[in-house]
Order: sequence, then C-alpha cells, then structure tokens
Amino acid sequence: MFLDSDDTLEKNACEEVALSFQEEIDLCIFQFKRQEGERQYQENSWFNRDLSLNLDEFEKLWIDNGGSNLINSLCNKAFRTEIFIQNFEENLKNIQERLLMAEDAIVSVSYLSYVKKVRLLNQSLYIYYVNENSTTQEKTNLSKIALCLQNLLFAINFLKHLPQIPLKSHNVFIGIAVCNLKIHYLDL
Repeated sequence: MFLDSDDTLEKNACEEVALSFQEEIDLCIFQFKRQEGERQYQENSWFNRDLSLNLDEFEKLWIDNGGSNLINSLCNKAFRTEIFIQNFEENLKNIQERLLMAEDAIVSVSYLSYVKKVRLLNQSLYIYYVNENSTTQEKTNLSKIALCLQNLLFAINFLKHLPQIPLKSHNVFIGIAVCNLKIHYLDL
C-alpha cells in the first residue's frame, strides 16, 4: 500500500486489506474519502459492493461504468509484493524521468498486466487531504504546468508502448487510461 505523507488511513485499513489477500488475489482496490478543510466526502466510485473478479471481468466492469480515472491512483490500492517487484523489474526500473505527475498511472496500469484476480472493497479505507498548494492542484505557475504537461506526455507514451496481453478488454483498458491522461493534459 502507499500512503502520502499528508493523508491518512482508516484505523481498520490494513486489517481489511490483509483479510482480502487471504483470498488468492493480486490487487485490492478500495474506496476513499476526500477531506477539504472541515468537509469530508466519499469519492464517487464505479463500484458499490465487494467483488472478486478475474482481470477480464474487472476491466469490463470498469469500462462499463465509465472508465474512471481513479484507476490511475495508487492511494486506493494494495498490491501483491512479488508482482509489484516483477512489474518494477520488467517495466519501471529504467525510467529516467523525474515525474511530478502521472507516476501513479504508470505504476497502476503497468501492474495490471500481471494481475489475474482483483478484489474490490466497498469500504473507504483512505482519506485524501486536498492541498490547494500541491503540484497537482497548481494552476498559476507556468513552469510547473509545463513540467506537468511534459510528465503527462511521458506517461501517455509509456502506456501506449506497454507489452500487450491477449485480453481484448486490457487493450481497451489501456486506451481509456491513456485517454484520461490526455484529457488531464488538455485540462491543464
């Protein structure tokens, strides 16, 4: 699991994730909340119940529910260590770019190439604190925006050239993840 230094986990997060991994899964995805000042709200999600799915079923469910860009985030996931290391060794270790943005998408989407089974937990286990001054929220510093645009283009190109796996849904999945990054690029 990943935890940003300015965010928190619910008290039961690690236990709930550990219970999920008792089932033979490769990835656990859970809900999360956003905290903006005193206001906390549940992030809209594309799943609303606990499910265990093979990769093809998971990707079809994600696509059928709008292809949310939340799939790119690391904060709402727990990874199987040996698969995470394999993905790093085969896909990530030679990346020379120093990324401020889109590194989550590169890690999450490339990891899915190794996944056989996914567990979706309909529980908010992560609390994401919105920081108006963070790099991803910055809207006025032109040099930071230019760097973010460069990072997004790098991530788009990286994901387009990932090794293909034989699932049709996986190719569509990667295409939608790339489109989400392109939308973010245009938004910036």
